[in-house]
Amino acid sequence: MTLSEERFALPIAWDGHPIVWGDWESVSDLTWCGGVTAHGWRGCRHCHARALPRSILGHVDVGIGPGINLSLFRCMTCGYSTVLEMSEFTDGREWVLDSSDYGLEGSWNVELEQGELVL
Repeated sequence: MTLSEERFALPIAWDGHPIVWGDWESVSDLTWCGGVTAHGWRGCRHCHARALPRSILGHVDVGIGPGINLSLFRCMTCGYSTVLEMSEFTDGREWVLDSSDYGLEGSWNVELEQGELVL
């Protein structure tokens, strides 16, 4: 996989359910996730790059209710990625992705030691 392909790689599943991803978008300084504070973008939490991240929206159909909505934010300098998970069952949880989230199994919850829940 080339560096360019790696920068745009996405998890294929969320807790065993396929993810339908939208298109990558630029993030404005007003976006409230990632390294953004009330004072604006403060940089990547991992590499501290000042370049704004990119984002992509995903949806997971879990077979009941409206499903899970995902907002992935990625630093295009170092690849640091977070996902905001929203569903009728959660108030919104933010996860830091790691290399295990991009395999054939997709991303699984922290009890299975994949990804990291940001408290």
